[in-house]
Amino acid sequence: MNGLKPGELSKLILSILICQLAGVIGSIFTNSSVATWYPNLIKPWFTPPGWIILALMVLDLTQKKGSPYLH
Repeated sequence: MNGLKPGELSKLILSILICQLAGVIGSIFTNSSVATWYPNLIKPWFTPPGWIILALMVLDLTQKKGSPYLH
């Protein structure tokens, strides 16, 4: 990558924000139902704490959501 041209940084940030907004909207509708069924699942002993999963998902999805900017 040769660096960002003028105006490309704003396009990159906008593409990430639009995709993140879609995730936030989806979480609004599913948040209440996850609290009822997820704690009752039988999880394996190696299930990581929720904060680790959250951090990795934010990192992973942010990288993926920047891809529309590249095309």
